[in-house]
Amino acid sequence: MDNVKIEPLTGDVLHITSDERSRNWMLERDAKKISREVQIVSVDNLPAYRRSGVQLPSRRICEGDILIRHPYESNLFLDASNASFEIRFSKYTLISEIAQRLGATHYEIEEAIETIEEREWSAKGNLDYKMVKASMNINNKDDLKRKMGILIEDQYPKTKPSSEDATSFAKKYNLWEDSMIRSLIRKCSYEGNPLLHEHLRFDVTKEANSLFDAAFSLNALGGIFNLDSSLNKTLQTRETIILNIKFDFG
Repeated sequence: MDNVKIEPLTGDVLHITSDERSRNWMLERDAKKISREVQIVSVDNLPAYRRSGVQLPSRRICEGDILIRHPYESNLFLDASNASFEIRFSKYTLISEIAQRLGATHYEIEEAIETIEEREWSAKGNLDYKMVKASMNINNKDDLKRKMGILIEDQYPKTKPSSEDATSFAKKYNLWEDSMIRSLIRKCSYEGNPLLHEHLRFDVTKEANSLFDAAFSLNALGGIFNLDSSLNKTLQTRETIILNIKFDFG
């Protein structure tokens, strides 16, 4: 279907299915339960999307796959199976780059808190969460590196502080709406009393969890979309990681 007319990819979650199913899924009884963030896409249209400049996973994409739009790279889609790790690692990396643009010279993760829940449908048919593992500290350096791909503590190369550069960078990568990032930039912009240390609390899984909440709604149609067991497990698990980070400046 080289010359097929394709719909713009407006959804943040793409479910890949057959051409027929992509055109008639909305006739199913519970179709209204599917999140508005989900877009059902024909596998036959993927080559055309690639040619249009959309960045899709390099591996062969099959019917039943779910792709997640990268929250900080709007034209990039990730495989749902590893999207959570990629998104939280990206958020932490971007936070680090913003701090460095503000003149940070050192950071230390003072506390990392993990909570694991399971997504499920309530009796009223709404999305709900069941606690699997209550909040606990990740105090093992190897565990934190495995879950986040980052170090507990590190140095930044010295750079000239620029709140304007940090603001532009945050807006470019869709992080300006994060209140902790705006707070950090504002404090570093104040000229009367230079900031030496700052302790901030970041939820590095917020964006990923919002996207996976939307993807989980695909389960509303039962076996219609043929999600395999490992993908279903990925959609059911909701992991929240909060980092308390100390930044040193100047």
